[in-house]
Amino acid sequence: MRNLFIIFLFLLSCSSMMGASFWTDKYNIRWNSPSQDARGSMPIGNGDIGLNVWVEPSGDLLFYIGKSDAFDENSILQKLSRIRVSLNPRPIIDTLCFRQELCLSTGEIFVTYNKNLKINIWVDANRPIINIESVGRNKFSQSVTLETWRNSVTLFKDTQVSDIFKNLTAPDLYPTYTYPDSIQSDQRKIVWFHSNCKPEKDGYIENLRIQGLESASKLYEHPLFQRVYGGSIWGENFKLINDKKLISDIPKKHYLVQIACLTMHPASSKLWNDSIESIKKEYTLQKVTQRKLAHNHWWHEFWNRSWIDLSTNTQTEKIDVYNLSRAYNLSRFMNACASRGALPIKFNGSIFSYGKPDNPDYRRWGGAGFWFQNQRHTYYPMLAQGDEDLMQPFFNMYHNMLPFLEQRTKSLLGHEGVFFPETIFFWGAEVSGHYGWTPVQLRKNPLAECTYITYYWQNGIELTSMMLDYWEYTKDIKFLKNILLPHAQGIMLFYDKHYQLDNGGKILFAPASSLETYHIAINPMPEIAGLKYVIPRLLNLPTDALSFTFRKRCNELLKQLPDIPVQEMNGKSQLAPADSWKMKMNIENPELYAVFPYRLFGDKKPDLNLAVNAYVNRTTKQDFCWHQDVIDAVLLGKKEDAKKMILQRAMQKNYSTNRFPAFWNEGYDWTPDVDHGGVMMNALNLMLLQSEGSDLRILPCFPQNWNVRFKLHAPNNIIVECVYNNGKLCKKIIKK
Repeated sequence: MRNLFIIFLFLLSCSSMMGASFWTDKYNIRWNSPSQDARGSMPIGNGDIGLNVWVEPSGDLLFYIGKSDAFDENSILQKLSRIRVSLNPRPIIDTLCFRQELCLSTGEIFVTYNKNLKINIWVDANRPIINIESVGRNKFSQSVTLETWRNSVTLFKDTQVSDIFKNLTAPDLYPTYTYPDSIQSDQRKIVWFHSNCKPEKDGYIENLRIQGLESASKLYEHPLFQRVYGGSIWGENFKLINDKKLISDIPKKHYLVQIACLTMHPASSKLWNDSIESIKKEYTLQKVTQRKLAHNHWWHEFWNRSWIDLSTNTQTEKIDVYNLSRAYNLSRFMNACASRGALPIKFNGSIFSYGKPDNPDYRRWGGAGFWFQNQRHTYYPMLAQGDEDLMQPFFNMYHNMLPFLEQRTKSLLGHEGVFFPETIFFWGAEVSGHYGWTPVQLRKNPLAECTYITYYWQNGIELTSMMLDYWEYTKDIKFLKNILLPHAQGIMLFYDKHYQLDNGGKILFAPASSLETYHIAINPMPEIAGLKYVIPRLLNLPTDALSFTFRKRCNELLKQLPDIPVQEMNGKSQLAPADSWKMKMNIENPELYAVFPYRLFGDKKPDLNLAVNAYVNRTTKQDFCWHQDVIDAVLLGKKEDAKKMILQRAMQKNYSTNRFPAFWNEGYDWTPDVDHGGVMMNALNLMLLQSEGSDLRILPCFPQNWNVRFKLHAPNNIIVECVYNNGKLCKKIIKK
């Protein structure tokens, strides 16, 4: 058995050596003391399964298990469970030796209690399996306990905005109940799962009913009923002492505990049980050392796709620049841990939210809704990072709901095309609270009663723009034909059919709003700038990809668009939120959507003064969470503003309630606030590389006294590598 410890130490040293010779090593997170609770947890994952890992002062190793598609009867994204790994005798925590370390280059967490005892935990990048390896010089016993909190039918009192029965204007019409998990453990493994029942008051059906879409329940599969998710825990030489606890048969020096996680829909509990048993059997056919090598290889290749490594010789900025570089890479790591599952990252905590002590499933704004304005920021940085695979669940969710939303548009508005509500469930329906509980048949206006989003539809245009970005970077013909064009055709058809023309033959965008901020608006900036930015790019697609009808529609729409809104302020012309409006009710700067995401104005572009004046006079000057001021500053060439704001994004005050330096505080959303990290990553990408088609701008808004080594991606499958040191561009490589 001593050889096992030596082998473990060898593997550990190999991982450390890989990190030491790898550029991410300097950003590994190392803690020299245990944590009190989940606020002191580290993230790790495989793209679909995410863990929050920490060690208690008692020496117990704990972790929550999150999964991208574990949605319950109420469409609340739940944790699968909490796991506790206990050692006997309790490990002596050597205050000089203790270390919990996240190794980025290999996607693992190492816990060193003392010189005689270590644990390694990793979520296989290629399989849905969690591995916990424990090795000691002396024999010890180990137990693994499943800790659940959904043990009975419970009234959920603290419903949030996107929860399926939430009523924003009165008490909820129906109570929200959470339902218990099931446990079917046997002598050698713990098996637990949540099998969604069909409640007496079915939130999915009620949500469709108020929106006049009962017929959809017959056309589309129920997205929640018979969704089964959970896991199976096993380990060699472990026995079950109760249905939630495994304990080692005899003391040993080495243990390997493994946990398979699975979601199936639709499925019976038997089918799910059979399937997870098959996953277990298939996984154990190969040695864990081989599995780990393949896992480490995936992470090694991931970090080789792109990199940003910052430094400075300016003493007063060294720590801040290091923190920024670390925050960027930790945020990217978290996205890689959460972006390859069946559904996209949720803006309010991703799969790493730890909720509240009495309810780990809790999230501010609810566990149900996907909000485009927030979600988008998590995905914008990925193309420059070469992480197009991580974008697939985001695009696929919107693509899969397209037929449903075409039907919804026809039902509510009486014409063809498609519009995307700002806040949706993953099957496409608007969240109940925002739509309101008055059935559509009793309304004068069939649209959402919440005035913040009644006419907030620009996200369909922006998603088209993001899809165009994807096409321009990857030249993926399959994506163009199957995802981008059906989406673009639906959006363009909507804008062709929905609005009337004014006396000058221009589209009159009214009634409308400019984002959530300017209400009772006419001709809002985001819609006009968005269509002016997107339509020429659609017309520039390969000739054989566009039908005659679609090309004609795009050309006609382009001619019918009104001018970009402009206003006078302090004697100067500047971009305006809309041509007119009557109420301001929020804290966005929609006039600057003509800078980002619709890059019509910017540094080295015509009429820069219109955008700069709007930026200087913007009514909301904040830069955290989803605010995009730092991105605007970068694209307008405001170097000092950009530098100041991006450094502030990475400061400790923004994660001060958490121990992990990229578990951003809740901001407007919930912790970890992943859109805060997304804005930061996107801004830094743009400081280093900007692209307009084949035109590349290297270091367009980068501080002269900083150093950087980067590799980023650009359109047409171009990769740019650059080294900038002491004010000099030392190396530049551009290749396909």
